[in-house]
Amino acid sequence: MINYSLYTGECIFADWDDFNPEYEEITTSDGITLLVERIDAQQVRVSRVISSDPAVYLRDDIMPGTIIKTSLQI
Repeated sequence: MINYSLYTGECIFADWDDFNPEYEEITTSDGITLLVERIDAQQVRVSRVISSDPAVYLRDDIMPGTIIKTSLQI
Protein backbone atom coordinates (compact mmCIF):
# COMPACT_ATOMS: atom_id res chain seq x y z
CA MET A 1 0.00 0.00 0.00
CA ILE A 2 1.33 3.41 -0.93
CA ASN A 3 0.65 6.25 1.49
CA TYR A 4 0.75 9.71 -0.08
CA SER A 5 0.66 11.90 3.01
CA LEU A 6 2.65 14.50 4.89
CA TYR A 7 2.45 12.35 8.02
CA THR A 8 4.63 9.34 8.73
CA GLY A 9 3.26 5.82 8.59
CA GLU A 10 3.76 5.42 12.34
CA CYS A 11 1.51 8.42 12.99
CA ILE A 12 -1.26 7.30 10.63
CA PHE A 13 -1.33 3.61 11.53
CA ALA A 14 -0.57 3.95 15.26
CA ASP A 15 -3.78 2.41 16.63
CA TRP A 16 -4.41 -0.28 14.03
CA ASP A 17 -3.00 -3.03 16.24
CA ASP A 18 -5.44 -2.17 19.04
CA PHE A 19 -8.57 -2.32 16.84
CA ASN A 20 -10.20 -5.70 17.50
CA PRO A 21 -14.00 -5.57 17.18
CA GLU A 22 -16.16 -8.47 18.29
CA TYR A 23 -18.74 -9.53 15.74
CA GLU A 24 -22.00 -11.38 16.28
CA GLU A 25 -24.13 -13.19 13.74
CA ILE A 26 -27.84 -12.40 14.07
CA THR A 27 -30.92 -13.30 12.06
CA THR A 28 -33.62 -10.72 11.41
CA SER A 29 -37.35 -11.41 11.56
CA ASP A 30 -37.24 -11.68 7.73
CA GLY A 31 -34.74 -14.55 7.98
CA ILE A 32 -31.75 -12.49 6.80
CA THR A 33 -28.42 -13.24 8.46
CA LEU A 34 -26.29 -10.24 9.41
CA LEU A 35 -22.80 -9.95 10.84
CA VAL A 36 -22.98 -7.08 13.33
CA GLU A 37 -20.77 -5.22 15.79
CA ARG A 38 -22.43 -4.40 19.10
CA ILE A 39 -22.38 -0.70 20.03
CA ASP A 40 -24.26 -1.00 23.31
CA ALA A 41 -26.92 -3.23 24.87
CA GLN A 42 -29.65 -2.14 22.44
CA GLN A 43 -27.83 -1.09 19.25
CA VAL A 44 -25.71 -2.90 16.68
CA ARG A 45 -23.89 -1.73 13.53
CA VAL A 46 -24.24 -3.92 10.44
CA SER A 47 -20.84 -5.06 9.17
CA ARG A 48 -21.87 -7.65 6.61
CA VAL A 49 -25.01 -9.02 4.97
CA ILE A 50 -25.03 -12.79 4.44
CA SER A 51 -27.61 -13.88 1.89
CA SER A 52 -27.90 -15.71 -1.41
CA ASP A 53 -30.76 -13.42 -2.53
CA PRO A 54 -29.42 -10.45 -4.56
CA ALA A 55 -32.46 -8.30 -3.67
CA VAL A 56 -31.43 -8.34 0.02
CA TYR A 57 -28.25 -6.38 -0.77
CA LEU A 58 -30.34 -3.50 -2.21
CA ARG A 59 -32.25 -2.87 1.03
CA ASP A 60 -31.30 0.43 2.69
CA ASP A 61 -32.37 -0.64 6.18
CA ILE A 62 -29.74 -3.39 6.50
CA MET A 63 -26.83 -2.10 4.43
CA PRO A 64 -23.36 -2.16 6.07
CA GLY A 65 -22.80 0.78 8.40
CA THR A 66 -26.47 1.04 9.36
CA ILE A 67 -27.20 1.15 13.09
CA ILE A 68 -30.09 -1.09 14.11
CA LYS A 69 -31.94 -1.17 17.42
CA THR A 70 -32.26 -4.70 18.75
CA SER A 71 -34.78 -6.15 21.14
CA LEU A 72 -32.20 -8.50 22.65
CA GLN A 73 -31.01 -7.62 26.12
CA ILE A 74 -27.51 -8.67 27.19
